Amino acid sequence: MDIKKIILWIVVLVLVELVTIMVINKYYVGDVFIIIPNVLEFRPTFNTGVASTSVLNVFFLLRLVILSTLLALVFFFYRNKRKKKTNTKYLDIFFILIVSSAIISILSLIFKDINLSYILLNPFFTFGLIDIYTICGITAFLFHLIFPKKIE
Repeated sequence: MDIKKIILWIVVLVLVELVTIMVINKYYVGDVFIIIPNVLEFRPTFNTGVASTSVLNVFFLLRLVILSTLLALVFFFYRNKRKKKTNTKYLDIFFILIVSSAIISILSLIFKDINLSYILLNPFFTFGLIDIYTICGITAFLFHLIFPKKIE
């Protein structure tokens, strides 16, 4: 995949998550919809704790540094693997999803209104698209490690 398509996909995925959060924040905060009884619910929840700390807080700066460092490591790893001419289908998917997830995470540190999860998996946790991006990105990375076929 060429770099323009990769950037386009990253922008699209970030915008999809941001628009979804904005719509939920404006119209659905406080609402609960049962998707699968006792298993899956639409339940918007603002994330609290370290994820919602203020800009002047040490935890905010620490998370920002960690996210920025991880993003840089992902970029350098991706660039190095691309140079080796390996099959990059799964690697491209990994890069797109993880970078999109990291950008949304950084934005959610800065703007508290977008620090929102909205699907409740009873009784475990609440998640959103950012979490799905991360899990799918890691899965794509594992596929790249398992199937590192060279391009001929």
